[in-house]
Order: sequence, then C-alpha cells, then structure tokens
Amino acid sequence: MITKSTWLMRSLFLSCLLLLSFGVRAEAGFAGIERLFENAEYEKTVEAAKPKRNTTTGLMFMAFANLQLYEFTGAKHYKSQYKAFYDNAEAKAGVDDLNRILYFVNRNTKPEVVKAATKLAKNVFKGLYKMEDIAKLTPFVKADDKNVKKYALASIKDIFKQKRKVVDKGGTLRRKDVVVMQNPQLIQVLLMNANESKARDALIYIEQPVLAHTAKYMDKNVAKVEQKINKNIAKRQKKFPNSNWYSASGKKW
Repeated sequence: MITKSTWLMRSLFLSCLLLLSFGVRAEAGFAGIERLFENAEYEKTVEAAKPKRNTTTGLMFMAFANLQLYEFTGAKHYKSQYKAFYDNAEAKAGVDDLNRILYFVNRNTKPEVVKAATKLAKNVFKGLYKMEDIAKLTPFVKADDKNVKKYALASIKDIFKQKRKVVDKGGTLRRKDVVVMQNPQLIQVLLMNANESKARDALIYIEQPVLAHTAKYMDKNVAKVEQKINKNIAKRQKKFPNSNWYSASGKKW
C-alpha cells in the first residue's frame, strides 16, 4: 500500500528529475558557445551568446568571456562589461543554474574565471532556503570539489535549522518538510559525510529519523551525532511531553 507520505516523496523526486531533464534540453543550445569559449575565441563567444542573454547561462558566457578578454588585453571596457554581465547573472542565478556554474568553476586553465565562478556558486548556495531545493542539493554533497560540497552541506544545514526552530517554538512542520527530512537516501548521504561538521549539524536538526540508520556506521562522528540527537530528544520531550520529532503538540501526518 502506498502511503500519502510515500506518494509525496515520489512526486518530489519525479519533479526534480523532470526539471533536470528540462535543464539538459535547455542547455543543448549552448554547445557551440561552449566550444568557442573552450577554444579561447572570446570575442566570438560574446557575439554567439548575445541572443541568449535573457538566460543565466548566456549572461555567464558573456561575463566570463569579457573577463578573459580583460585578462589578455588589460582594456578597461572589457572589465566593465564583465562586471555588468556578472551582476545580472548573479541576480538571476538559482539552484537550477548550479550545474552550469560548476562548469565554469572547473575551467582550471582559466584561473580568474574559476575564482569568479566559485564566488557565484557560493552566493547561490547561500541564497537557498526552500525545502524543494534539498533534492537538487544532494548530488552536490557527493561532489569531488571540496568547496562545492561545503557550500551544499551548509545550505542543507541552514534549511533544516530553520525547521527545527519551528518545533522548538511549539509548532508543527508541514507535511512536505517531514517527507524530505526523513528521506532515507538523504540521511544516508549525510551520514556518509559525518566527518563534515555541517553534515553532522544537519543530521542533528533532522533528529529522530536519523537514529534508524546510525547502527550501520561504525564511526566516531556518527556516534557523536547519535548522542546529541538522544540528548535533544530528551530535552524536547521534557519541554513538550506529547511531542514527536516534527510536532511540539504531537500532531501526526
């Protein structure tokens, strides 16, 4: 029998898959621009990206191509163009743009581009606050890039921290909050990264659902998480005797 929470969980991740597949199709038009950028044809990159400057990706190609032109020529008008396009890209960028931003982060032969794109990625991660963003953030926790992993974990931690405050103040989490926070795949990804302080914090904010998975991990960091969660559960139950992990009043979803 499929429960309502299971149906919601499946719907959430199906929606994310559809968004990702749409993103792949939308990015297909940038293959030629990408080749120009890779081949250091920066003037041509700018011209080719102009028709797409209504998109975050188009703005990024125009910004970083101008940045490279400034690096090679020192001409100040390229720097001005870079800053204008970068600011516009930053204003538009969201979680769905992270894969393309990381493309620029990985352009190791273009160090100034890497530096600017890393700053952009950090700002996008810091600006995330929706529960729906969690499923899109999870793949970045598995990233090889240490900064990307750190930013993704920090975003997840901050989102969950706010949810935990709701219960601590006597409230009840929404059904969609509960579905995401008790997701076994998410919890396991966080437990596998328990050496990271932000992953441990995120697990502690999730609270009781984590305890169903900790026995699989013979790790001192996981043990610390388990101890802290048990301590927090005791504290919550003392303050709210009828509570559960997502509701101070004990409401059931």
